[in-house]
Formats: sequence, C-alpha cells, structure tokens
Amino acid sequence: AWALAIRGLPSLLIAERVEQAMHAVGIYHLRKQPPHRLSGGQKQRLAIAGVLALRPQCIIADEATSQLDPLSRREITALLHQLNQELGVSIIHVTHLLEEAALAQRIVVMEQGRVVMEGTPSAIFADLDQLRQLKLAIPEPIELAARLRATGLTISKEALTVDAIAREIAH
Repeated sequence: AWALAIRGLPSLLIAERVEQAMHAVGIYHLRKQPPHRLSGGQKQRLAIAGVLALRPQCIIADEATSQLDPLSRREITALLHQLNQELGVSIIHVTHLLEEAALAQRIVVMEQGRVVMEGTPSAIFADLDQLRQLKLAIPEPIELAARLRATGLTISKEALTVDAIAREIAH
C-alpha cells in the first residue's frame, strides 16, 4: 500500500487495489497476519501482490523461487503464468532453474551478461549439447525425452514435461 500512497492515490482506492491484488495471488485470507509469520511462498505471494496493486504491464521476477521448497516453487511459477494468462501482465522470470524456464513462451539464455541462446523452450531444449557446455542442469523430463528418442521412440521436441511425454507415448 505504501507505493500507492506515495503516488497520492485516495485511501479507498488503495484499499480496493490491495484487496484485489491479495485475491489475485491467493492470500486474501492471510490479510491480518504479520509478514514475519508467513511462509516463504506466502511472502513471495505478498511481494507479488504489492507489485500487482500498482497495475504494472510487466513484472520482473528475479530468482523469485530461489529460496523456496519444491512445492512453493511450482506454485509461484504457476501463479506467474496465471497472472500472464488471466491479467495480461508480461512476466520476465529470471531463473537458473531450467524446469521453470521450460514453461516460458520464450527463453533467453545468458552467460556473463551476453545472450548466447534465444528462442522457444522447444528450440532451446533441442540443443542439449550447448546447454551442457554452458553447464546448465538439464531438467529430468528433457533428459528422459532425449533418451526415449535415442531408443527410437517418436517424441516431439515440444514434449517438455513428463505429462506431455506420457501423452505422446500413449498415442
């Protein structure tokens, strides 16, 4: 609410935007909890709500999941995707975790401040040799798909998740 207040918004509008943002990120029920009592994932949701209340066109999430447990990591990644899909907010998700990057519409791989790869997830993950040269950990589903292709199974480059691979094997 502080960022809205310094912009001179009326208090009723601030309250309305804060409430909408808390609903959007799924923490409205925690509104009376002090921040120090929130879990890591809840704190990330609170931070995202604070930004969302400003009604941005773009959110930059810099390592937003780095200190979270695997479940919270998936939930925050899903939330960012949901905000993009439902509210039309552009999301720039900076991460070292390629399993999160696999969910993006577009990936930019950087090394020492320079762009070294750019494209769709399927295009980026088609070049496993370059990803390994960059010392990036290949997500397990991508490795699985590559191994299955090596045995002769037809698995498309777009199959980047276990569910997608299973669907292709079933057909």
